[in-house]
Amino acid sequence: GDLVDVQSIITSVAQDPHSYEASARDQLTVSRASLIIENGGGYDAFMDAMIEGTGTEAPVITAVEFSRDWPGNAGHDAADHDDATDDATPESDATDDHDHDGHDHIEGFNEHVWYDPHTIAHVAEDIAHELGELDAANAATYQANYETFAAGIDGIE
Repeated sequence: GDLVDVQSIITSVAQDPHSYEASARDQLTVSRASLIIENGGGYDAFMDAMIEGTGTEAPVITAVEFSRDWPGNAGHDAADHDDATDDATPESDATDDHDHDGHDHIEGFNEHVWYDPHTIAHVAEDIAHELGELDAANAATYQANYETFAAGIDGIE
C-alpha cells in the first residue's frame, strides 16, 4: 500500500538483470534502504556486490531461498528431485555452484522463481514480517495485505 516507498534498481523491462551494471545512484539507493529484496541465485548478482559494498545493515530478503528447489531451503529434500539429478557426477553435482558469465548459479536450479506462485507467496509473507518489524505500528496492515495477496496466490495455484 502507501505505507512503503518501493524503489526498483532496474526499471526497464528490456534490461537483462544477468548483465546489469549498477550505478553509483543504485549503490546510494541500496545504502539508504530499510529493507532490500533481491532475487538471488545468480539472477541479480550485482545486488550482492552492492549490499557488501555499501555495508548496509538492512535486512535482505532473497527470493530464491524460499523456493522448494533451493538447496539451502530448510524444506528442501533430495528425495524431492527426479531421477535426472541422480546421474550427476561429483564434478557436476546438482548443488555445486559454477561460474556463468561472471555470476554464480546452482546447477540444475532455475533462479526465475517468480514463475512459482508458491515461492512468491512465501517471499510476500517474509516481506510482511520484515515490514512489521521495521514499522510495528502498521504490522497489522502488512499482515492483512499479505493475507489478501496469499489468498490470490491460492486461487492461482
